[in-house]
Amino acid sequence: MLRRRSVTVTLPGDATVVSPAKFAGAKIRGGSLRSSTLRKFAAPLVAGIAAAGLIVVGSGTAGAEAPPPSSNTYNEDQLQLTKEVVGDNVVNPGDTVTYKTTVKHRNNGIRLSVEKIRDVPPAGFELIRDSVRVRYDNSWNKADLSYNSDGGVTARCKSDCTFLVGGFDVTDNEEVTLEAMYRVPEDMDFGVYDSGALLNLNTWTGDRGDKNFGVFVRVDDPVVSTSTALSVPATAKTGAPVELVATVDPAAASGRIQFKDGGNDIGAPVDVVGEEANLTHTFDVAGMREVTAVFLADGGFYGSTSAPQTIDVTADTATELQVSPNPV
Repeated sequence: MLRRRSVTVTLPGDATVVSPAKFAGAKIRGGSLRSSTLRKFAAPLVAGIAAAGLIVVGSGTAGAEAPPPSSNTYNEDQLQLTKEVVGDNVVNPGDTVTYKTTVKHRNNGIRLSVEKIRDVPPAGFELIRDSVRVRYDNSWNKADLSYNSDGGVTARCKSDCTFLVGGFDVTDNEEVTLEAMYRVPEDMDFGVYDSGALLNLNTWTGDRGDKNFGVFVRVDDPVVSTSTALSVPATAKTGAPVELVATVDPAAASGRIQFKDGGNDIGAPVDVVGEEANLTHTFDVAGMREVTAVFLADGGFYGSTSAPQTIDVTADTATELQVSPNPV
Protein backbone atom coordinates (compact mmCIF):
# COMPACT_ATOMS: atom_id res chain seq x y z
CA MET A 1 0.00 0.00 0.00
CA LEU A 2 1.13 3.58 -0.62
CA ARG A 3 2.14 5.73 2.29
CA ARG A 4 0.03 8.87 2.59
CA ARG A 5 1.90 12.14 2.94
CA SER A 6 0.97 15.81 2.83
CA VAL A 7 -1.30 17.31 0.18
CA THR A 8 -0.48 20.61 -1.51
CA VAL A 9 -3.32 22.58 -3.03
CA THR A 10 -3.04 25.74 -5.11
CA LEU A 11 -6.26 27.75 -4.86
CA PRO A 12 -7.41 31.37 -4.65
CA GLY A 13 -6.14 32.92 -1.46
CA ASP A 14 -9.53 33.68 0.13
CA ALA A 15 -12.18 30.97 0.06
CA THR A 16 -14.99 33.44 0.63
CA VAL A 17 -14.15 35.70 -2.30
CA VAL A 18 -16.85 35.42 -4.94
CA SER A 19 -16.72 38.78 -6.72
CA PRO A 20 -14.85 38.83 -10.05
CA ALA A 21 -13.37 42.16 -9.01
CA LYS A 22 -12.01 40.59 -5.84
CA PHE A 23 -10.73 37.64 -7.82
CA ALA A 24 -8.69 40.11 -9.80
CA GLY A 25 -6.77 41.04 -6.68
CA ALA A 26 -6.70 37.64 -5.02
CA LYS A 27 -3.31 36.07 -4.44
CA ILE A 28 -2.74 32.44 -5.36
CA ARG A 29 -1.02 30.48 -2.70
CA GLY A 30 -0.18 26.88 -1.89
CA GLY A 31 -0.80 25.15 1.38
CA SER A 32 -0.41 21.83 3.14
CA LEU A 33 -3.95 20.45 3.08
CA ARG A 34 -5.55 17.07 3.01
CA SER A 35 -8.09 16.27 0.33
CA SER A 36 -10.92 16.63 2.85
CA THR A 37 -9.77 20.20 3.46
CA LEU A 38 -10.02 20.92 -0.25
CA ARG A 39 -13.71 20.09 -0.07
CA LYS A 40 -14.17 22.36 2.96
CA PHE A 41 -12.39 25.11 1.07
CA ALA A 42 -14.55 24.76 -2.01
CA ALA A 43 -17.86 24.63 -0.15
CA PRO A 44 -18.06 28.27 0.99
CA LEU A 45 -16.70 29.39 -2.36
CA VAL A 46 -19.87 28.30 -4.11
CA ALA A 47 -22.12 29.58 -1.34
CA GLY A 48 -23.81 26.26 -0.82
CA ILE A 49 -24.41 25.36 -4.47
CA ALA A 50 -23.93 21.61 -4.68
CA ALA A 51 -23.11 21.38 -8.36
CA ALA A 52 -20.36 23.37 -10.01
CA GLY A 53 -22.14 26.48 -11.04
CA LEU A 54 -22.72 30.18 -10.80
CA ILE A 55 -20.64 32.10 -8.31
CA VAL A 56 -21.62 35.64 -9.20
CA VAL A 57 -24.56 36.88 -11.24
CA GLY A 58 -24.40 40.40 -12.59
CA SER A 59 -26.00 42.52 -15.25
CA GLY A 60 -24.28 44.16 -18.16
CA THR A 61 -20.69 43.69 -19.10
CA ALA A 62 -17.83 43.30 -16.65
CA GLY A 63 -15.40 44.33 -19.36
CA ALA A 64 -12.97 46.36 -17.23
CA GLU A 65 -12.53 43.64 -14.60
CA ALA A 66 -9.63 41.22 -14.71
CA PRO A 67 -10.59 37.62 -15.54
CA PRO A 68 -11.07 35.18 -12.65
CA PRO A 69 -8.56 32.30 -12.18
CA SER A 70 -8.55 30.00 -15.21
CA SER A 71 -6.36 27.17 -13.87
CA ASN A 72 -5.64 25.28 -10.67
CA THR A 73 -3.27 22.52 -9.54
CA TYR A 74 -3.53 19.88 -6.81
CA ASN A 75 -0.41 17.97 -5.66
CA GLU A 76 -0.21 14.88 -3.48
CA ASP A 77 2.74 12.49 -3.27
CA GLN A 78 3.59 11.55 -6.88
CA LEU A 79 0.26 12.86 -8.19
CA GLN A 80 -0.25 16.22 -9.87
CA LEU A 81 -3.77 17.12 -11.04
CA THR A 82 -4.18 20.28 -13.11
CA LYS A 83 -7.25 21.76 -14.78
CA GLU A 84 -7.21 24.80 -17.05
CA VAL A 85 -9.31 26.71 -19.53
CA VAL A 86 -7.76 26.53 -22.99
CA GLY A 87 -7.85 30.07 -24.36
CA ASP A 88 -9.92 32.96 -23.04
CA ASN A 89 -12.03 32.31 -19.93
CA VAL A 90 -14.20 35.40 -20.49
CA VAL A 91 -16.94 34.47 -22.94
CA ASN A 92 -20.43 35.41 -24.11
CA PRO A 93 -23.58 33.31 -24.33
CA GLY A 94 -23.35 31.09 -27.41
CA ASP A 95 -19.53 30.82 -27.22
CA THR A 96 -17.58 27.63 -26.52
CA VAL A 97 -15.19 26.83 -23.67
CA THR A 98 -12.55 24.10 -23.70
CA TYR A 99 -11.28 22.59 -20.45
CA LYS A 100 -8.10 20.53 -20.24
CA THR A 101 -7.44 18.24 -17.28
CA THR A 102 -3.95 16.79 -16.89
CA VAL A 103 -2.93 13.96 -14.57
CA LYS A 104 0.85 13.83 -14.21
CA HIS A 105 3.29 11.57 -12.37
CA ARG A 106 5.66 13.81 -10.41
CA ASN A 107 8.61 11.40 -10.69
CA ASN A 108 8.99 10.85 -6.97
CA GLY A 109 8.05 7.29 -6.19
CA ILE A 110 5.69 4.46 -7.09
CA ARG A 111 3.92 4.58 -10.45
CA LEU A 112 0.28 5.63 -10.56
CA SER A 113 -2.71 3.66 -11.80
CA VAL A 114 -5.52 6.09 -12.66
CA GLU A 115 -8.89 4.34 -12.58
CA LYS A 116 -10.84 7.26 -14.08
CA ILE A 117 -10.68 10.99 -14.80
CA ARG A 118 -13.84 13.07 -14.64
CA ASP A 119 -14.53 16.55 -15.98
CA VAL A 120 -17.31 18.49 -14.24
CA PRO A 121 -18.62 21.53 -16.16
CA PRO A 122 -20.58 24.48 -14.80
CA ALA A 123 -24.27 23.64 -14.48
CA GLY A 124 -25.99 24.32 -17.79
CA PHE A 125 -22.92 24.17 -20.03
CA GLU A 126 -23.58 21.82 -22.97
CA LEU A 127 -20.95 19.19 -23.78
CA ILE A 128 -19.95 18.89 -27.44
CA ARG A 129 -19.32 15.15 -27.41
CA ASP A 130 -17.31 15.03 -30.62
CA SER A 131 -14.78 17.38 -29.02
CA VAL A 132 -13.80 15.04 -26.17
CA ARG A 133 -10.37 13.46 -26.49
CA VAL A 134 -7.91 11.72 -24.20
CA ARG A 135 -4.15 11.63 -24.71
CA TYR A 136 -2.46 8.61 -23.11
CA ASP A 137 0.70 6.67 -23.94
CA ASN A 138 1.32 8.91 -26.99
CA SER A 139 -2.05 7.99 -28.45
CA TRP A 140 -5.54 9.49 -28.75
CA ASN A 141 -7.24 6.08 -29.02
CA LYS A 142 -6.65 4.30 -25.72
CA ALA A 143 -9.58 5.54 -23.60
CA ASP A 144 -13.28 4.79 -23.19
CA LEU A 145 -15.68 7.64 -22.47
CA SER A 146 -18.91 7.79 -20.50
CA TYR A 147 -21.21 10.76 -20.14
CA ASN A 148 -22.40 11.93 -16.75
CA SER A 149 -25.74 13.24 -15.51
CA ASP A 150 -24.13 16.59 -14.63
CA GLY A 151 -23.30 17.14 -18.30
CA GLY A 152 -19.64 16.19 -17.98
CA VAL A 153 -17.55 13.26 -19.13
CA THR A 154 -15.50 10.46 -17.55
CA ALA A 155 -12.49 8.75 -19.17
CA ARG A 156 -11.20 5.25 -18.39
CA CYS A 157 -8.27 3.32 -19.82
CA LYS A 158 -9.09 1.02 -22.74
CA SER A 159 -5.72 -0.40 -23.79
CA ASP A 160 -2.17 -0.62 -22.40
CA CYS A 161 -3.66 -0.30 -18.94
CA THR A 162 -2.28 -1.28 -15.54
CA PHE A 163 -1.92 -5.08 -15.34
CA LEU A 164 -4.84 -6.85 -13.64
CA VAL A 165 -6.52 -3.79 -12.09
CA GLY A 166 -6.78 -1.64 -15.20
CA GLY A 167 -6.34 2.12 -15.21
CA PHE A 168 -4.07 4.60 -16.97
CA ASP A 169 -0.54 3.58 -16.03
CA VAL A 170 1.81 6.55 -15.54
CA THR A 171 5.31 7.00 -14.14
CA ASP A 172 8.37 9.25 -14.50
CA ASN A 173 6.61 12.50 -15.50
CA GLU A 174 4.17 10.78 -17.85
CA GLU A 175 0.78 12.43 -18.34
CA VAL A 176 -2.82 11.67 -19.20
CA THR A 177 -4.89 14.56 -20.56
CA LEU A 178 -8.65 14.90 -20.97
CA GLU A 179 -9.99 17.73 -23.13
CA ALA A 180 -13.66 18.63 -23.49
CA MET A 181 -15.43 21.52 -25.18
CA TYR A 182 -18.73 22.95 -23.95
CA ARG A 183 -21.16 25.43 -25.43
CA VAL A 184 -22.44 28.28 -23.26
CA PRO A 185 -26.25 28.42 -23.66
CA GLU A 186 -27.67 31.51 -25.32
CA ASP A 187 -29.82 32.18 -22.23
CA MET A 188 -26.99 31.70 -19.70
CA ASP A 189 -27.01 34.19 -16.83
CA PHE A 190 -24.08 36.57 -16.80
CA GLY A 191 -21.58 35.87 -14.01
CA VAL A 192 -18.62 33.74 -12.88
CA TYR A 193 -18.84 29.93 -12.98
CA ASP A 194 -16.65 27.33 -11.28
CA SER A 195 -15.92 23.86 -12.71
CA GLY A 196 -14.62 20.58 -11.36
CA ALA A 197 -11.97 17.91 -11.86
CA LEU A 198 -12.04 14.53 -10.14
CA LEU A 199 -10.05 11.32 -10.40
CA ASN A 200 -9.77 7.95 -8.72
CA LEU A 201 -6.50 6.06 -8.26
CA ASN A 202 -6.28 2.33 -7.85
CA THR A 203 -4.99 1.49 -4.33
CA TRP A 204 -5.81 5.02 -3.07
CA THR A 205 -8.95 5.68 -1.05
CA GLY A 206 -11.40 8.36 -2.15
CA ASP A 207 -11.50 10.95 -4.90
CA ARG A 208 -8.85 13.53 -5.62
CA GLY A 209 -9.84 16.97 -6.84
CA ASP A 210 -13.27 18.50 -6.34
CA LYS A 211 -16.51 19.28 -8.15
CA ASN A 212 -15.66 22.93 -7.51
CA PHE A 213 -11.98 23.00 -8.37
CA GLY A 214 -11.41 26.75 -8.65
CA VAL A 215 -11.19 26.93 -12.45
CA PHE A 216 -13.51 29.71 -13.52
CA VAL A 217 -15.23 31.06 -16.61
CA ARG A 218 -16.90 34.46 -16.68
CA VAL A 219 -19.92 34.85 -18.92
CA ASP A 220 -20.25 38.49 -19.98
CA ASP A 221 -23.04 40.37 -21.67
CA PRO A 222 -21.96 40.85 -25.32
CA VAL A 223 -23.90 44.11 -25.48
CA VAL A 224 -21.76 47.00 -24.22
CA SER A 225 -23.16 49.52 -21.74
CA THR A 226 -22.82 53.22 -22.55
CA SER A 227 -23.14 56.54 -20.78
CA THR A 228 -24.07 59.91 -22.25
CA ALA A 229 -23.11 63.37 -21.00
CA LEU A 230 -24.63 66.66 -22.13
CA SER A 231 -23.09 70.13 -22.26
CA VAL A 232 -25.30 73.21 -22.74
CA PRO A 233 -25.06 76.92 -21.88
CA ALA A 234 -26.67 77.98 -18.61
CA THR A 235 -28.56 80.83 -20.29
CA ALA A 236 -29.87 81.70 -23.73
CA LYS A 237 -31.83 84.45 -25.46
CA THR A 238 -34.88 83.81 -27.59
CA GLY A 239 -33.97 83.93 -31.24
CA ALA A 240 -30.24 83.46 -30.55
CA PRO A 241 -28.64 80.11 -31.56
CA VAL A 242 -26.93 77.98 -28.88
CA GLU A 243 -24.90 74.79 -29.22
CA LEU A 244 -25.90 71.52 -27.57
CA VAL A 245 -23.09 68.95 -27.26
CA ALA A 246 -23.53 65.29 -26.27
CA THR A 247 -20.60 62.97 -25.50
CA VAL A 248 -20.94 59.17 -25.54
CA ASP A 249 -18.71 56.70 -23.69
CA PRO A 250 -17.12 54.34 -24.73
CA ALA A 251 -15.57 55.97 -27.77
CA ALA A 252 -16.33 52.92 -29.92
CA ALA A 253 -20.08 53.27 -29.39
CA SER A 254 -21.94 54.04 -32.60
CA GLY A 255 -25.41 55.48 -33.01
CA ARG A 256 -27.27 58.81 -32.94
CA ILE A 257 -28.28 61.40 -30.37
CA GLN A 258 -31.82 62.68 -30.02
CA PHE A 259 -31.79 65.98 -28.16
CA LYS A 260 -34.98 66.72 -26.21
CA ASP A 261 -36.61 69.75 -24.66
CA GLY A 262 -38.65 68.18 -21.88
CA GLY A 263 -40.50 65.39 -23.65
CA ASN A 264 -40.27 66.97 -27.11
CA ASP A 265 -37.66 66.19 -29.73
CA ILE A 266 -35.32 68.98 -30.77
CA GLY A 267 -34.90 68.38 -34.47
CA ALA A 268 -33.86 65.05 -35.93
CA PRO A 269 -31.35 62.60 -34.41
CA VAL A 270 -27.70 63.57 -34.92
CA ASP A 271 -24.95 61.06 -35.77
CA VAL A 272 -22.28 60.47 -33.15
CA VAL A 273 -18.87 61.23 -34.67
CA GLY A 274 -15.70 60.91 -32.60
CA GLU A 275 -17.71 60.38 -29.39
CA GLU A 276 -19.72 63.59 -29.90
CA ALA A 277 -22.94 64.82 -31.44
CA ASN A 278 -23.54 68.57 -31.88
CA LEU A 279 -26.70 70.51 -32.59
CA THR A 280 -27.20 74.27 -33.00
CA HIS A 281 -30.67 75.23 -31.79
CA THR A 282 -32.69 78.44 -31.33
CA PHE A 283 -35.29 78.71 -28.59
CA ASP A 284 -38.31 80.81 -29.58
CA VAL A 285 -40.08 80.91 -26.21
CA ALA A 286 -38.69 82.20 -22.93
CA GLY A 287 -38.65 80.00 -19.85
CA MET A 288 -36.65 77.32 -18.02
CA ARG A 289 -35.88 74.55 -20.49
CA GLU A 290 -34.88 71.05 -19.31
CA VAL A 291 -32.74 69.49 -22.04
CA THR A 292 -31.55 65.88 -22.31
CA ALA A 293 -29.57 63.82 -24.83
CA VAL A 294 -30.79 60.31 -25.63
CA PHE A 295 -28.26 57.93 -27.23
CA LEU A 296 -29.97 55.74 -29.83
CA ALA A 297 -27.43 52.92 -30.04
CA ASP A 298 -26.57 50.73 -33.00
CA GLY A 299 -26.30 46.96 -32.55
CA GLY A 300 -23.84 45.78 -29.91
CA PHE A 301 -24.41 48.72 -27.55
CA TYR A 302 -27.00 49.69 -25.00
CA GLY A 303 -28.64 53.10 -25.27
CA SER A 304 -28.33 55.69 -22.53
CA THR A 305 -29.74 59.07 -21.53
CA SER A 306 -27.86 62.02 -20.10
CA ALA A 307 -28.75 63.78 -16.89
CA PRO A 308 -31.06 66.72 -17.61
CA GLN A 309 -29.48 70.15 -17.99
CA THR A 310 -31.38 73.40 -17.45
CA ILE A 311 -31.17 76.42 -19.73
CA ASP A 312 -32.68 79.71 -18.60
CA VAL A 313 -34.11 81.17 -21.80
CA THR A 314 -35.06 84.86 -21.58
CA ALA A 315 -36.66 87.18 -24.11
CA ASP A 316 -34.42 89.56 -26.01
CA THR A 317 -35.69 92.93 -24.65
CA ALA A 318 -33.07 95.15 -26.30
CA THR A 319 -34.55 98.35 -27.80
CA GLU A 320 -33.16 100.88 -30.23
CA LEU A 321 -33.07 104.62 -29.43
CA GLN A 322 -34.78 106.59 -32.23
CA VAL A 323 -33.24 110.03 -32.84
CA SER A 324 -35.07 112.51 -35.04
CA PRO A 325 -32.91 114.00 -37.81
CA ASN A 326 -34.67 117.34 -37.29
CA PRO A 327 -34.79 117.97 -33.57
CA VAL A 328 -37.03 120.79 -32.43
